[in-house]
Amino acid sequence: MSNRSCKNAPMICRKKNYQIGDSVIVVNCWGGYRLPNEIPEGTTVTVIGREAGYARIVFQERQFIVSEACIVSGWEYRYNGKWRDENDSAISAQCQEQKEVFS
Repeated sequence: MSNRSCKNAPMICRKKNYQIGDSVIVVNCWGGYRLPNEIPEGTTVTVIGREAGYARIVFQERQFIVSEACIVSGWEYRYNGKWRDENDSAISAQCQEQKEVFS
């Protein structure tokens, strides 16, 4: 997999894990997993619980259950034997280096 910001970088990445209490962004996703009509796409919500394949969230003091596929929690990259956050300076430097090589 690759991330838009590291399009040319041959790096392994995975979706960042999120915990109860974390703020995440929700989006409509493929298949039958749509957001409830009351939640606009791209909204930041708070996770209040997790169930197999789903997350309980709060939006405007109301609780909803959404598919985990609709949650944007960010990415982690495997670099020098460790998983690093997408905002880590080593990842940013590696992505920039790759862009320059492929430019």
